[in-house]
Amino acid sequence: MRIATFNVRHCTLAGPGKKPDIEATAHAARSLRADVLAVQELDVGLERTGEVHQPDTLALLLGMHVAFAPAIGSDAHAYGIALFSRTELDGGAMTLPGNEDREPRVLWAGRTAAISVVTTHLSTESSLAVRQLGIVVDTALSLPPPRLVLGDLNLGPEDLTPAYAAGFRQAVTSPTWPRRHPRRAIDHVLVQDDITVTDGHTPLLPVSDHRPLAVEIEARPADAPS
Repeated sequence: MRIATFNVRHCTLAGPGKKPDIEATAHAARSLRADVLAVQELDVGLERTGEVHQPDTLALLLGMHVAFAPAIGSDAHAYGIALFSRTELDGGAMTLPGNEDREPRVLWAGRTAAISVVTTHLSTESSLAVRQLGIVVDTALSLPPPRLVLGDLNLGPEDLTPAYAAGFRQAVTSPTWPRRHPRRAIDHVLVQDDITVTDGHTPLLPVSDHRPLAVEIEARPADAPS
């Protein structure tokens, strides 16, 4: 199974112009060949990106199911994260605690493809992101194994202590930002011992200011003997 996370910066092309291009973003996402794909920074009905419902449009272009979790706004005009899957999704969103002067943050948690998934986009304020990660991890532990935590965590490997304490590890350690010459590993796929990672890569694509992180995993069913 291939799992990926990608901060797509409102489905914009790479470079300073930030020109929206939903088709180019879909083409880039398709190249990842993901069975489960977490995407951050998606717009719904916003003027800056042509009033497109980006989650639904990407789902149509990719031929995948989608669950959208708005961090800001309502059904008609929103910004947030989404999880795409080749199989049906069963779950829901939760708002994470934050500061009033900071961008609101959310998580989506549920089941798809016989695994439990929690995806999020955490605060750029490190101390707040660490607290938010603790809630993300607790949410993951409330779901049946095998479990994944993935998304743009805005934290380096050294700051993932709440995840490590709960038995999670990085599937791959690789910098993903900035896109052209990445220096920071802030986009993560976190797994537990019942998931084996067989491959991982961070390809350079013509959209966003991040590189995606894609990993191949083999998950042991919860009822399988250890």
